[in-house]
Amino acid sequence: MKSTTRWTLSIVLFYLFSFALAQDQEQEQEVVVETQQQEVVYDSAIVPEGTAIHKLTLNNFASFIKSNDLILGEFTVPWCVHSKILLPELVKAADLLEQEKGIKVFQVDCSVDGPLCDQIGISYYPSLKAFKNHRLMKDNEYSGRRTSEDIYDFMVNQVASPVKRINTDEQLNDQYLNKDSMELPVVVYYGNIDEFDPIFDKTANDLFNSFTFVAYKDCNETMRGNVTLYLPPVAPEEMQQNNHTVRPETDIFSFENPTSLTEVDDLKNWLLYSRLPYFDNANIENYRLYMESKLPLAYFFYIAPQEYMDNKEYFGELGKKYRGKMNFLALNAMIFHSHVKFLNMKEQFPLFAIHDLKYNLKYGLPQMSEEEYKAQTELLKLDHSDITELVETFMDGTAVPVVKSEEIPTEQHGNVTKVVGLNHDDMVRDPKRDVVVRYFASWCAQSRKLEPIYNGIADMFAGDDETKDKITFLDVDASANDILSFPVTGFPTIVIYPAGSNDPPIVHTSAAARNNILLFIRDNSFYHLDGFELVKKYNLDNDEEEEAGEIAQEINPSSDETNHDEL
Repeated sequence: MKSTTRWTLSIVLFYLFSFALAQDQEQEQEVVVETQQQEVVYDSAIVPEGTAIHKLTLNNFASFIKSNDLILGEFTVPWCVHSKILLPELVKAADLLEQEKGIKVFQVDCSVDGPLCDQIGISYYPSLKAFKNHRLMKDNEYSGRRTSEDIYDFMVNQVASPVKRINTDEQLNDQYLNKDSMELPVVVYYGNIDEFDPIFDKTANDLFNSFTFVAYKDCNETMRGNVTLYLPPVAPEEMQQNNHTVRPETDIFSFENPTSLTEVDDLKNWLLYSRLPYFDNANIENYRLYMESKLPLAYFFYIAPQEYMDNKEYFGELGKKYRGKMNFLALNAMIFHSHVKFLNMKEQFPLFAIHDLKYNLKYGLPQMSEEEYKAQTELLKLDHSDITELVETFMDGTAVPVVKSEEIPTEQHGNVTKVVGLNHDDMVRDPKRDVVVRYFASWCAQSRKLEPIYNGIADMFAGDDETKDKITFLDVDASANDILSFPVTGFPTIVIYPAGSNDPPIVHTSAAARNNILLFIRDNSFYHLDGFELVKKYNLDNDEEEEAGEIAQEINPSSDETNHDEL
């Protein structure tokens, strides 16, 4: 009996095991079949036709960014396994976002448009980045779960205005003014002026990457109508490390008399300089903030730390006096000595100079000859009265800029004429010819990329009998030559001086691609010369040559080369 029972139990266990094994194998086969089917549909990470995901390339990227206020982009390569896994979810999210919210999703193939991906800073695949108000958001990287629901929620949350609207003091203090969690400066509008609301909202849309904006309408009566800036606390270790900084006595600032007539630029400029100290030591991070304020920037170059400390109080007082009109910054000459060449000054320290960022003009105190400087046996000292006088004459517009120019070339080669500061104004005005000028900088990568395109256009017009006597092309290295009649603030810059005109030059503002430049010449030159006809006439290649760097400058401030600086 026991033997029969054991035999029966063995039979039952055998069948149970066989059934379980069969079930496992069937499930494995289903998984394999499902995986194989998915690989057939998405054997590449590049989105197929017929979905809501837009395929972008170097040629249409900039126009797409400009025409959409909020979009999500995927940057990938065809062979990326993780991108293949993501793609079905991204397609679902794209369908929902476009149908329900009007938010578009695009994809860039980095194996084809590598320069574009490099400029945007793509370091791994897939990268999902959000663009708002036609540029990269500060917290642009999507790092959540790779599901359609989470991607959808992430983008919908970006639709909301950057202005956080609150109703109580508790919300303000706990959520935004908590010193333990405050990372960005907080701008609070204690609002009761309806006409000021769009001004505040527009400012928030422009500066949402740098400030947190809060609107508090139901506030205390005494605060109504104020706009107040609250700065994050300075970390104790930072305060200890940088005892050179001269800060205002408070970290709370008020914007005076906001009204419906307040300009957006007035509020933006106030925010950008109010977050700065009166006087500080330059580093990579704070230098960017000073440049963003766009106020004239006064430099004090020092050699020894004690030299800095001896002048700290003086420059702090200047920074306080000229708050909102000029910023003051110190640079260690042992580190940043070569920066003086951008200020048209010699490396003679200590040194004081002013850079007018708006017009790219430089002002400095008189310097010695090289022989006199080398003969010095003691460290030089700056006279505070000389510095004060230069600042005052700069402010009243009587200071004379330090102008630099290369020598006028004795020989010219090719169809682009090299021009310098000394002969610029004589060369750009021609009664019989349209004059196109490229202002470039030798260190600027975008200038180097544009050079063969620009030279090719010049060769094309010079080689045609109908156009060669009606237009001329000039080149100016604006990093080595100051042009007082047309201060150059960005590189490369292309302008046209129409034949016979004494008006200011017309500036080319679109991406520096060949067809864009040809269109610019046709629409703005006195003779309306049509380069597209020459392209057809001589069977020249007519492909668009959009430059990745130009596009990146428009949507990503961090890639901007218009204001070059070694810092």
